[in-house]
Order: sequence, then structure tokens, then C-alpha cells
Amino acid sequence: MILREKIQTIVVERAPRPICDSCLADHLFVTRKQVRAAAAWLNDEFTLQRSTGQCSGCCTNRSVTAMAAN
Repeated sequence: MILREKIQTIVVERAPRPICDSCLADHLFVTRKQVRAAAAWLNDEFTLQRSTGQCSGCCTNRSVTAMAAN
């Protein structure tokens, strides 16, 4: 499974709670830079939304990814 698919799976499982790049990176054992690039691609191509908000994992305000609102 490629990184984009792993990120999408995690975000869908956590819906509607957003998760930040740092928590995703820690969970997937990759860098934030890798997560940021993959999540940006998913934001453009699928129903995931990138925004600034509170992460449901670490409770900090930063860039998060979540399911897009319909």
C-alpha cells in the first residue's frame, strides 16, 4: 500500500475527526514532509480536506486532514 492510500485509510477511519501531519507521520513512521505531500495530493484528487484546525490526536492547532464536508 502506498503512503497516500495509508493516509486516506487512517483519515476515513477517524472521520469526522481531523488528524495533523505530525500525528500521521508518527503513526506511519515517515516524515512530515512526506505526509504533507501525500495529503496535499489527496486534497486535490479525493474527498479529503486540508485546513488549519485542532488535531484529534495531539489536540494542537495546526494543519490537519479530514474527510471533506458534503
